[in-house]
Amino acid sequence: MYPLIKEWVERLTVINLDRANENYVKAYDSFANGDFDGISRYLPDEWLEQRTKHAERQKEEGKQQLELLQALTEVAKQNVKIADAELADIAMSYMLKAKAMALENKYEQAISYYEKAINIDPSNADNIWEFAYYLHAIREYSKAEIYYKKCLEIYRKLADENPKAYLPDVATTLNNLGVLHSDLNEYSKALKEYEETLEIRSKLADENPKAYLPDVAMTLNNLANLHSDLNEYPKALKEYEEALEIRRKLADENSKAYLPYVAGTLNNLGILHSDIHEYSKALKEYEESLEIYRKLADENPKAYLPNVADTLNNLANLHSDLNEYSKALKECEEALEIHRKFADENPKVYVKNVAETLGNLSGYYLFTKEYLKSEQSARKALELDGASFAKTNLAHALLFQNHFSEAEKIYKELSQTVYRNNETYTQILLDDFDALEKAGVIPESRKADVEKIRKILKQ
Repeated sequence: MYPLIKEWVERLTVINLDRANENYVKAYDSFANGDFDGISRYLPDEWLEQRTKHAERQKEEGKQQLELLQALTEVAKQNVKIADAELADIAMSYMLKAKAMALENKYEQAISYYEKAINIDPSNADNIWEFAYYLHAIREYSKAEIYYKKCLEIYRKLADENPKAYLPDVATTLNNLGVLHSDLNEYSKALKEYEETLEIRSKLADENPKAYLPDVAMTLNNLANLHSDLNEYPKALKEYEEALEIRRKLADENSKAYLPYVAGTLNNLGILHSDIHEYSKALKEYEESLEIYRKLADENPKAYLPNVADTLNNLANLHSDLNEYSKALKECEEALEIHRKFADENPKVYVKNVAETLGNLSGYYLFTKEYLKSEQSARKALELDGASFAKTNLAHALLFQNHFSEAEKIYKELSQTVYRNNETYTQILLDDFDALEKAGVIPESRKADVEKIRKILKQ
């Protein structure tokens, strides 16, 4: 082998012959062996020219196909974009129809339209949140929880990429989950959600107090409600007072926007002070709250009359605790009238309020010795809400009217019924007897029957 050929062979051995044409391999062998005529034999010029023309034609066709594919891809992308816009418009239309049905209290149609909108765009967290909020408002708690959690998952992912834009939405959803879990007496879940909400909102308020201090106050108010429900009154009092301070300052700047929130916190403080028997403070707070709500209701009755009714109910409870039953009855009856009007328009939301107010009324009638009225109010409450606490008052009213067997049956049922925190009504009933006895409203002829029931409950 000539030295030059050897050098070329060594340089060309890096070529991967596995990928080479069979003729090329044979020509290569000829080259390596110094048979240059063999190269022309295996790689004739005419054949190489034909292959060149074929390959260039194939390349040109491929380029044309690629250009066509790219054009088709652009068309496809545009079609997808148009379709996405169309679907977004359809989803928006369904959301509008859902809102209309919700305002007309057509629950099933509203839910159907919300679900259609969400099925079209299951990644739209704003639509999911709105649906969850609606379900929460109409007391569909289990469904609301599912959609709040879906919404939270989306917002958390978005906040990982853009915290400034989406952390407020994470906080809002956590706050609503906290409210929902409080409504369900799932306090440990609610506490965790409220605490995370407060942490997020406090950081946001440090950067932009004007935008986020109202949210901090809301979360403090909700945390206080929770601690009050757990009888952790010092914590609750501190949170309420902090929330009220923020809200009063905000109301000084914008009374129309923030006075309702001042009234709400005052009302909650009234409940707390009633619970710890600081009645003069509670009375002052309720009265200021009621005054604000009445003024707001004069301008917007649909929005604020329910708050007037709730505050009247709380005042009635306070006056009952103070043995001022004529005041309690008057306030409770006004609250009942308001709740009934709203329940006629929107039963799913307000029937429970009617039942609760009737239950309260039946209790006050016991203390005014109007046992038949107490029975009638309790029965009406139970017709609307079979799980109402009014059943305790019904049992008392029946017992005091000498309907022992019927009353005994209810007492036994209640002693096996869980009220909350896995406790039955037993202690509540025993406490009722103590209060009724102390008030001197148990008929003399029924005192022996009360003792019989006490023994049954203590077994």
